[in-house]
Amino acid sequence: MIAVTGMGSTIIKELSAYDEIIRINKAIPDVDLFVLAAGVMKGLQWLEQNHEDIIETFLVNTFTPVTLCEQIFTLRPHARVCIVGSASGFNGSYDMAYAMSKSAIHTYVETRPIDEKQRLFAVAPGIIKDSNMAKKRHDYAEILKGDYITSKEVAKWIMGGLVEGTTGEVIRL
Repeated sequence: MIAVTGMGSTIIKELSAYDEIIRINKAIPDVDLFVLAAGVMKGLQWLEQNHEDIIETFLVNTFTPVTLCEQIFTLRPHARVCIVGSASGFNGSYDMAYAMSKSAIHTYVETRPIDEKQRLFAVAPGIIKDSNMAKKRHDYAEILKGDYITSKEVAKWIMGGLVEGTTGEVIRL
């Protein structure tokens, strides 16, 4: 069983082919596998966003997953956690609030000390051609023509990391 955030994500839908998926609500469930995939991207430049947009971006993409990880690692001695980051966290983005929030997640994953039986890693895909975020882009028709990764491929990388026990790494996809 895998406990997740981002239940509407196409990545999470693909993960359901591997194992039963349950949503993380208020309490941390009694499982050892976690995928934190909730995310928000406004698709606006910094000065086009208002204060609330930027706060929401950091709340959803950085603050919430870090807080959940801290709770998970306190309660689950054998936890294996994957956070969905983004290539934007390395490369920048038109939406710099999004890029900065994902960069912070990558730094957290690479630097957070964890117990020897626990695992923490992230995947950092570029454009996911069948994702909800990609479908909202003005250039979606061009994306479909390109050689971009799919949600199914991202899910496969996540499961590989969970099974192998990858830790302290951000896997660029």
